Amino acid sequence: MGNSDSIIHLKDVRKEFKLLNRHEGLKGSFQDLFSRDYKVLTAVNDVILCRVKLSVT
Repeated sequence: MGNSDSIIHLKDVRKEFKLLNRHEGLKGSFQDLFSRDYKVLTAVNDVILCRVKLSVT
């Protein structure tokens, strides 16, 4: 590898998943076909990562 400086900086990283709220039974199956009721699940919220790697020759 060559001589190089590398800096990685991440701020306010967020990952969310949308989950469909499902209803039970046959009536619920028909409701799910026509209405999309989602719940948002936050897996990662406001993560900050800072990494500095310096190479000196």
